[in-house]
Amino acid sequence: DWKILQQKLWNHSMPSFSLETCLQKKDGSVFWCHATSILFEIKGQTFGFSILEDCTEKHNLRQQTEEFVNLASHELKTPLTSLKAFVQLLERNNSPETALKLAGRASGYVKKLEVLIGDLLDVSKIKADKINYHFQEVNFKRFLEESIESVQLFTVTHQIVIEHCDDALCFADVLRLEQVI
Repeated sequence: DWKILQQKLWNHSMPSFSLETCLQKKDGSVFWCHATSILFEIKGQTFGFSILEDCTEKHNLRQQTEEFVNLASHELKTPLTSLKAFVQLLERNNSPETALKLAGRASGYVKKLEVLIGDLLDVSKIKADKINYHFQEVNFKRFLEESIESVQLFTVTHQIVIEHCDDALCFADVLRLEQVI
């Protein structure tokens, strides 16, 4: 807290301090600033000197960068985890038919990663909130069955069962929908 640091400074508990804090202007608006304060003596008298630098843009950019990194991490983990699992299954598999199927699935996840990386690395799109969505007509039942089939390849101890799902067409970004499922 700025007030506590000021007290410590004037009590000579510290020679100076620097901090980033949020301040409120008289009009009620707030801004982020970098504050640096020091004490110095002239002819036996102690003076304080403080510099306040508006760092609102830097603060906002840092916050956007953190959000971007969190989004990128989350978005990339789903297809990367699936790709890794398919490769591990390929390494353990002896059946050429199953290996070909797994290789096809793995290739599909590589393509998905390419699209995600392209979207996520374009920081200007994220800043402008303009991530590209690739909407298309999707048979949801078929999509759900294919998603479950991919997951089922990873386990023999559990079975995912669709109790009821009518044929339904939806307009969706398949890559994003798959990440949610």
